[in-house]
Amino acid sequence: MGLAPIIPAAGATKLMLVTFLIPVSAILLGALVLGESLQPKHFIGMALIAAGLAAIDGRLLTLPLRGRVGT
Repeated sequence: MGLAPIIPAAGATKLMLVTFLIPVSAILLGALVLGESLQPKHFIGMALIAAGLAAIDGRLLTLPLRGRVGT
């Protein structure tokens, strides 16, 4: 069964975005649970992943337009 029921509602592209969060989760869990130290390159990588997710998702670009549509 898995994620198949979600695909029609969310769409395959949006569902795929979740897979980009796996490295971020691994880094954060490593720091919290195992006490690993985070370096600047980790934060840069997480920021790049966040920027990529925002670009692929597209909702960030439509936020400024929402207020103008009704007026």
